[in-house]
Amino acid sequence: MNRILPRRIDNTYRGLVLAVMIWSTWPSSAAWVIGTLVGISMLFSGMTRVMLSLAVRRIVA
Repeated sequence: MNRILPRRIDNTYRGLVLAVMIWSTWPSSAAWVIGTLVGISMLFSGMTRVMLSLAVRRIVA
């Protein structure tokens, strides 16, 4: 438990720093921020679909 809390705090600070960096350059950074977020979303959606199809294949076979 003691190791998890510092990681969460560290990730929170990293997220806040990244948010401030994006917010401070917002008009010029809008395209790459939206592109990066959409790309990450597509990556995780694809990974989820592959894992789901492999699980179903394992159950059916």
